[in-house]
Amino acid sequence: MQFAHNVFPESTSVDVDGSLSIDGVTVVDVVNKYSTPVIIYSEKDLVNATDQFVEVFDRVLYASKAAPITGIERIIFARGAGCAVASAGELEVALRAGCDPSKIVMHGNNKSDEDIARALSVHLSRLVVEDEHECDRVEKIAHELGVSEVEVQLRITPGIEADTHAYLMTGGLDSKFGSAIHGGAAGRVCDRIISSDILVLKGLHCHIGTQITDTEPLTRAARVIVDFYVGLQKKYAAQDIDLFVNEISVGGGFGIHYQPDDDVPMPVDLAKAVRATVHEVCDQNGIQDLEVWAEPGRGIVGRAGFTAYRVGSIKEIPGVKTYIAVDGGMGDNIRPAMYDAQHLSWVNGRNGDAGTHDVAIAGKLCESGDILSRKVELPVDVAVDDILCMASTGAYSFAMASNYNLLTRPAVVLVGQNVEGGMCEVVRRETMDEMLSRIV
Repeated sequence: MQFAHNVFPESTSVDVDGSLSIDGVTVVDVVNKYSTPVIIYSEKDLVNATDQFVEVFDRVLYASKAAPITGIERIIFARGAGCAVASAGELEVALRAGCDPSKIVMHGNNKSDEDIARALSVHLSRLVVEDEHECDRVEKIAHELGVSEVEVQLRITPGIEADTHAYLMTGGLDSKFGSAIHGGAAGRVCDRIISSDILVLKGLHCHIGTQITDTEPLTRAARVIVDFYVGLQKKYAAQDIDLFVNEISVGGGFGIHYQPDDDVPMPVDLAKAVRATVHEVCDQNGIQDLEVWAEPGRGIVGRAGFTAYRVGSIKEIPGVKTYIAVDGGMGDNIRPAMYDAQHLSWVNGRNGDAGTHDVAIAGKLCESGDILSRKVELPVDVAVDDILCMASTGAYSFAMASNYNLLTRPAVVLVGQNVEGGMCEVVRRETMDEMLSRIV
């Protein structure tokens, strides 16, 4: 059975018996110390992925919703990236991880007053506003806080649908996010901002979805947003109005491999294609000094993390299916149930020499839909107590984890040569008392 290197961290190695190590630290050592389930991240992969994006874009803002973990973010920020947050909670994690507020932007289609007030109070770089109503609220809160100027980006909806799961699309006309170019909403919000004594329009933002695996929709969206910017320039120049926009954010959505044979460009290659398109359109219109920003999340942390489970039972239904049940499930990885995500798995210490067969990997939660993999090739000699490693779970596993069935949430462990002792917890395993403490 061939090990799929392109879905596990680049720093992963496998020995002749099928046992995995990450940057020299064995999975068995991690599990023996931190138990299972456990989400394991490679420090080396986080560094390399961040560096690749930083080399392409003028500003990289890590989309922290993918994995809002202080210990992970410290590594990313140390490589020169900033942060894109979607709540006061994500903002707090970024600040505790040492991110300079001048390198943080805040998103959200319905930010609370508390979100906006916290963002203004720490003087973050940009608020990404969605519509005229939000402009009103930001101005009101700025007045109350004595803030005289708020630099904003406008999130526009380009009317482009990415080839991804319907729940992951955000750039189509029928979207809860942003102001649509079609119908003139985006133009009206720009007029609203330009007329404000407090709001300063510094940039345009566009994000069409996530886990995008084709350059075409990304480059098309980039072209649309720059064309819209060119139109704004001409419109306001004709009215003798100064336009201070000097940045375009192309968002994120850069897809990764979940299966070894996925036809997916490397995230950095998707990024380069987007950047090249922006430059092409700018050159065609004589535009200079327009910064290109991006907000990768999954593209940085997705492949860098995987989850180790313990096999608890094996159920064979002759002529139908074999279920391998593990000690986690949709409580620590909701993506298979929500998005029909397909993760590849590897059984630690089983190299497949005894043969392989297709099985389903079942979670332990009380839902028929708690199936982590409906069909995956595993060795026929898988046994109870084996360690099963599920690849590419670094994005949205911790972030979307729940206490369904009142299961405690797993630990998150960082592994690397620069980590003291080779490995350390960046999120403690939740205890029963912690989980129940809010129930009164």
